[in-house]
Amino acid sequence: MHSIADPKETENPEYVEGLRAAVCAAIDYGLTGIGGGAGGQPRVPLVLLEQARLAARNGVSLDTVLRRYVAGYTLLGDFLIEETKAEPLPSVALQQAMRDQATLFDRLVAAVTVEHKRESERRSVSVEGRRVERIRRLLAGDILDMSELA
Repeated sequence: MHSIADPKETENPEYVEGLRAAVCAAIDYGLTGIGGGAGGQPRVPLVLLEQARLAARNGVSLDTVLRRYVAGYTLLGDFLIEETKAEPLPSVALQQAMRDQATLFDRLVAAVTVEHKRESERRSVSVEGRRVERIRRLLAGDILDMSELA
């Protein structure tokens, strides 16, 4: 997570502390879903949706949020593979576990994206709010279309 972007990029302690809870919830979500089958997959934890909203409120880009989830998904996949070395599984069972993880990850990315975008749009309702957001993004080094700024 830290290699993607420093969580202290925002000065909001609620956001930074929420990351720890979000990591724990995401790991639990991923592990709970293994072998759950089509009807038994858990819902995306509310703490993850709230953290997506907090990220948007604190100017953490959706790209950064999603890249952190990809990193976690990759580590969880590595963990599953390592565990099968210690206690071998039939390849069919490992494939199913990996498919379950991919399904959960897809649901997670979709839900987090919706929440982040919704909060970002809510924050940028006014023309002035959009202008301030663009200036913040420019100061952060993002490449933007400058035609809207006078």
